[in-house]
Amino acid sequence: MLSKRVYVYSFGRYPGKGNRAQLHGGTGARVGEALTQSGVTSEQLWFLKSPYAADYSLQRRLPEPKRARPRVPVREVIVANQKAESVFGPSHRMIIFPRLYHHWR
Repeated sequence: MLSKRVYVYSFGRYPGKGNRAQLHGGTGARVGEALTQSGVTSEQLWFLKSPYAADYSLQRRLPEPKRARPRVPVREVIVANQKAESVFGPSHRMIIFPRLYHHWR
């Protein structure tokens, strides 16, 4: 039987400080525990805790429209992390992506 191995990329803001961290602080542990309980081995890369975070700004402003829109470098991080991912040898990849919404004033 093939072993189930999942490489998890999280682009949420959970590891930070403040209310969001308190609300979502255990997300990484819960994801890992849920996968383990299902017989899945996982390795996790939390974008904001990774060496790649310094290379990108999640608050980059676009020229038009004048509203700020988050730029989440999913493809770039996965490509940059390919070597580490291949060493782990996952059968699957999971991407945890933040819920983006527009706040109307």
